[in-house]
Amino acid sequence: MKTKILHFCLAALILFLTGSCTEEQTSVKYNFDSINDRVWIGEDFWSVPLEDWKVWNGRVEFTGEGQQSALTILPYTLSSNERSFSVRIEMGLLDTGRNTGAAGLIIGSQAIEEEDIKAAVYFGSGIRVGVNTEGYAFIDQNTKIIPDDFDWSNFYLHIIGEKGPDGYIVTLGLLDAGGNNVLNIQTSPENPVKGIVQIVNNFRSARSEDNGPKFWYDNLEIAGPRFVFSKQNKFGPVLWTMHTLSHNTLKLTAQLPPVGMDDNQTLELQVKNGNTWTSIGSQIIEPESRTATFRVEDWKSGEEKEYRVLYPFKDVFGQDKIDEYAGKIRKEPVDRPLYMGAMTCQFHTGFPYSPVVKNLKLKDPDILYFSGDQIYEQNGDYPIKREPEDTAILNYLGKWYMFGWAFRDLMRDIPTICTPDDHDVFQGNLWGGGGIPRPSGTANSDDLMGFTQTVKMVNVVNTTQCSHLPDPYDPEHIEQGMKVWYTNLNYGRVSFAILSDRVFKSGPDLVATWEGRKDHITEPLKDLSVIDRPDLELLGKRQEIFLQNWIRDWENIDI
Repeated sequence: MKTKILHFCLAALILFLTGSCTEEQTSVKYNFDSINDRVWIGEDFWSVPLEDWKVWNGRVEFTGEGQQSALTILPYTLSSNERSFSVRIEMGLLDTGRNTGAAGLIIGSQAIEEEDIKAAVYFGSGIRVGVNTEGYAFIDQNTKIIPDDFDWSNFYLHIIGEKGPDGYIVTLGLLDAGGNNVLNIQTSPENPVKGIVQIVNNFRSARSEDNGPKFWYDNLEIAGPRFVFSKQNKFGPVLWTMHTLSHNTLKLTAQLPPVGMDDNQTLELQVKNGNTWTSIGSQIIEPESRTATFRVEDWKSGEEKEYRVLYPFKDVFGQDKIDEYAGKIRKEPVDRPLYMGAMTCQFHTGFPYSPVVKNLKLKDPDILYFSGDQIYEQNGDYPIKREPEDTAILNYLGKWYMFGWAFRDLMRDIPTICTPDDHDVFQGNLWGGGGIPRPSGTANSDDLMGFTQTVKMVNVVNTTQCSHLPDPYDPEHIEQGMKVWYTNLNYGRVSFAILSDRVFKSGPDLVATWEGRKDHITEPLKDLSVIDRPDLELLGKRQEIFLQNWIRDWENIDI
């Protein structure tokens, strides 16, 4: 599917060069040939949902069933000037699905609330351009019937924006596999064409349903002086880092996207001594969580140090690059009060939480604390997928990456405590029972003891959110081989006991004798011994032993 239509490219180039020889030209082509097979499309793109897009055999394929699934071009956006632009993409039908549906592009997508590319990726709207398998092409409400003999297996969309005699005009050209024009549609947008460009599979509409058609996409070309390049919009391959410093031991976790098996799997951590960068360790990416955790003992906590995480990779154009994600490890504040910024419950309607991030930067706390529900099941405006296991993990990671994208510029320099809660493991309530599994078929019951998701997925949650914390007090796994993360952190002469208030907790199904939800007591109990039993756990015996030892340890601690 790598058809090259040279006469078309030359014609487009001549079109733009005739405007003004002084205009700065953007001309970029993504053919995906140099990208290994993988879920992550590359640093120039962001897919929603993450698990429903992949690079396969040199092209992008949509594999999901949901609506309004989008692949956003990150570094190239349309400015508000009225100069020309062109977007061209090759497409083909992979699967007709059980329902008809539309695919194509959103041109100039913006979020109403704020001009932030992160908000636009998830909440933006713009000009909808594409084809519907009912048999028509469209620009928003303007439609034209596609001929009956049209070959859906391979075709092109070509969108041109240019200033006309009566205003700005956007034209859609539908071309067959040979580059022959099938039809054209024009529109004059009421609002400026400004914002991101997104590839969309199964546009959401009043008539659309899940299980619509699936398309492949290739040879994406953008051109014209209306496009502006913003390097800071790229995301990855090192997405962000989280770190803690305790007892002169640094723990730092680098978060990565789902790179391919044939991509580089090793990261390096360096610190700056004077004008020289020194390597202090390398780590292999953990395959399920897509993280790499560095542990450095004998850290000089009385000094501030710059650090960088290096990851050699091939960019989306096949060029060898080294991604450098930099930050600083601050001098431990031991001679003044410690200031904490505490957040909880990152529901997606506030994403990217810009006022929170802005004010945290102004306050510049010494330490950050995210106390749980870093993700919710609805985050990203798409539902969770509980199975199969690998898909559930990718579904979680896509929502987790929203959290990191929003707060990464804070976390790169500020030590961070992060503890997962019930929604992080896809549960409305969690009574962990020491890590036992839930009975099958009870995923939507919030009053039963145990974990709904597999231990493999729960361990991914624990690793992504907690592996940068100081080593667990007692690292022995609990039921099913589930990881634990309860520990203490000593920072700024303050000792923090970091606990899980749900993992070991007994469930109400062990005691409930009343009707309805077992976790809702609707009237006073005559006999409190029903719920006050010595065999019921709140924090768990292991955490209680930890607390008994922690409360007696005052070495180098004031609080």
